Order: sequence, then C-alpha cells, then structure tokens
Amino acid sequence: MTYNKRNRKILGNIGEDIASQYLKNKGYEIIEKNYKIWGGEIDIIAKKNDSLVFCEVKTRTSESWEDIEDTITDQKIELMINAIEEWFARRNYNDAFWQIDFIGIILSSKNKVLKIEHLEDI
Repeated sequence: MTYNKRNRKILGNIGEDIASQYLKNKGYEIIEKNYKIWGGEIDIIAKKNDSLVFCEVKTRTSESWEDIEDTITDQKIELMINAIEEWFARRNYNDAFWQIDFIGIILSSKNKVLKIEHLEDI
C-alpha cells in the first residue's frame, strides 16, 4: 500500500497497535492511547513497575524512513511535556516516576514489520 496524506492516519494507527503489542510483550501495561489536548498528543501511556511511560510512535514505510532520532525535536518534546502535565493534573498524580520514550516502526508495503526501534527515557 502506498501511503499519502489521506491515509497517514491509518498508517499511524497500525503503528500504534504494533507498538502497544510490542510494549505488552516487554511487560508494560497499556493505560491509555491517543490522549489529546489542544496542541499536543500522547500516542501511548503505559506503566512498567513503578514508572509511567509516555510514548511517541513514528511509523514509516520502508521507502520513507528517517532515523527516529531525526524526528525527536525540542518542539515535539515540549508539546509532549505539556500534554503529560495536563494528563497528571487531570488525574491528581503527585509523585509518579515517569519518562518519555520514542518508538519507531518501519513497515513494508504489505504492513509487515521490518524494524522496531525503542528509545527509552529521552
């Protein structure tokens, strides 16, 4: 499948489902997906041991992949932190340990996973 702007959301949803399963297989509990506030979104909120993990997922096809490190901008991290602060405020969390992770997924044209890259505690 060739992805364009119209079906980028489908590609993103496929990637988030793959990332969720990947995290579950590594012992994470998925708490919430696609938490949105004005100006920001958290793709996956998970828990492992005593820590909350806020994940950004980037899904690409093999012909359009860039290194995940190149997608991590200061602006993206700032938007995530704003969303994280809002998430905590709405749930009255005070002393939770948390981190931001990035998960990059490369899919073939037939949606076969070619690569998963997980950068923890950015």
